[in-house]
Formats: sequence, C-alpha cells, structure tokens
Amino acid sequence: MQIAKYLFFGLAAVALQSAFAAPRVLNFNDVSNAGLTKTQAKKLLIVVLKKEKYRLSDPGMYIDGDLAGKDGTPNRPGYYDFSLSYDTPKAGATAYLGYYSVNIKTGDVWEVESCFRYRFKSLRRLQTEIEKRTGTMLADEKVARDEVGCPPK
Repeated sequence: MQIAKYLFFGLAAVALQSAFAAPRVLNFNDVSNAGLTKTQAKKLLIVVLKKEKYRLSDPGMYIDGDLAGKDGTPNRPGYYDFSLSYDTPKAGATAYLGYYSVNIKTGDVWEVESCFRYRFKSLRRLQTEIEKRTGTMLADEKVARDEVGCPPK
C-alpha cells in the first residue's frame, strides 16, 4: 500500500512538472551547423511575438515568411525576414504590424523598422542553444545593428 502511495505521488509530481514546463520551441538536435531553417527561425520569432502579447491565433493575424528569395534563401545574408500583419474584412487594407529579421546562426531577433533588438531571458536561453550548434556567438550591438541595416546608436 505504501509503495502504491509513493508511486501515485511520484507520477502526479511528474505530470504537474511537465504540465507547467515550457513547451519545447525547437528540437536543437535538428539545428544544423549551418544555422536555422526558415521554419525554425519563424518558431523563434513566434516566441518573441507571444512575449509581445500578439494574439497569433486571432483570425486575420499572420506571419508572412515569403520575404526570402524564390529558392528559400534569405534576401539578406545570414537573416530570414518576416512581416506580421493583421487582415480583417472590416478594414479597407491589411494592417502591417512589424517587420522582423532573425539571424540564422545565432537566433538574434530584430524589429527592423524600429531597430529594436529583442532581449529577454527565455529567448537568450534558446539563442545559447543555437549558438552551441552553430559555433557562432551573438554579435555585439554595433555589429548587429549594421547587419540588419540600423544606424549606429
């Protein structure tokens, strides 16, 4: 009876722990030494957009990742570009909410219109794992700003 009791509480603890654990955003074993795929970069961007409280499940909200070249390669070396838009039949046009770039080798995420670099703990943990796979570290602010076309501060 005691064993069953401990087994029950042990299984309950494991179930609770996994219920509250952060969902796995990327399978880091799938990140190649060459860097993120377009799909992986989009998943990383979704982490940022959710942190920014965008309700991506709302009808009409979408991420356009067709900003890369026809063959799927980035327009800008080392980055995948995405736009976030909201389309509703009540509006006469699609609302453009942001233009984002994700560094393929590091997972560095920028909103390029405002030249804002995203930095928060859970994103940094993901970037650290990406850096381990690619062997490339996040660039310092000056270099990164230049890479995404932002003026120096």
